[in-house]
Amino acid sequence: MSASIDTVDLAVGGYSFHVSRTGARDARPVVFLHGSGPGVTALTNWEWLIGELGDEFHCVAPDVIGFGVEHFVHAVVCHHGQQGGEN
Repeated sequence: MSASIDTVDLAVGGYSFHVSRTGARDARPVVFLHGSGPGVTALTNWEWLIGELGDEFHCVAPDVIGFGVEHFVHAVVCHHGQQGGEN
């Protein structure tokens, strides 16, 4: 049987992450990190597996920065010679 997958956006450290999860929150956790490539997301790599394992485990599959569905909430940029940069 395949467990239903819940997808949420979580804000952490100035980034907003798209996270897919399934399974009981008090079950043993398993974190799935996806690979890289055009169009890759946590769900394109892991949807079939977290759906199956969600009956037994709490599965968490975040989109990695730079891939999938994630975006900056804010960004801090340091330029050479300015405050926070090296001279």
